Amino acid sequence: MPDRIVVLDALPLTPNGKVDRAAVARLARVDATGADQDPPRGPVETELARMWSELLDLPSVGRQQSFFALGGSSLTATGLVEEIRRRFAVRLSLRELYASPTIAGLADLIDEEVVAELEEGTL
Repeated sequence: MPDRIVVLDALPLTPNGKVDRAAVARLARVDATGADQDPPRGPVETELARMWSELLDLPSVGRQQSFFALGGSSLTATGLVEEIRRRFAVRLSLRELYASPTIAGLADLIDEEVVAELEEGTL
């Protein structure tokens, strides 16, 4: 018995005409997680959602969805942390991503880090 059923107009195909199993898995994952139910709020969350969408090859990401439940791995997590450091100029650790794997949680951490760095005078 399947966990869920996803209704598609047509199966996604590869250029060779075979079923694109990776695309089917992404469609099922997005449908099951309800990305559109809780969209990102504010510029930090919006930028994080865009980064996640690119990294995980998803059309949209909700603010309460877990990076790892959406298909993120330790390798993509490392890339995400580096991209966050580059784009937001904050010192975020991989451990913090594992502790707060949602867009809402990361946005809060980024905001806290920016405030702390401003108070320290390092930003």
